Amino acid sequence: MSNPFSLRIFVADSDPDGLRFVERSNWIGKALIFPRALLPKAKQRDELGQTGVYLLLGPRDDGEGEKLYIGEGDPIRPRLE
Repeated sequence: MSNPFSLRIFVADSDPDGLRFVERSNWIGKALIFPRALLPKAKQRDELGQTGVYLLLGPRDDGEGEKLYIGEGDPIRPRLE
């Protein structure tokens, strides 16, 4: 049986396709979602100075769909650089 939960999405720059923070009820973690073009701006965020897990999504080399890379950093910022 699944447990229901709430998600809260904060749109930081008033652009729903821009920088977004996601929080789940009863969980201390946060998700920061942004397009690659906003990486320089996202790297300035305090959240990337913390320990965490990140997911990078992009096109596959063969052009057939997308690939996902999952990484971790302590802190995250140097790993993304």
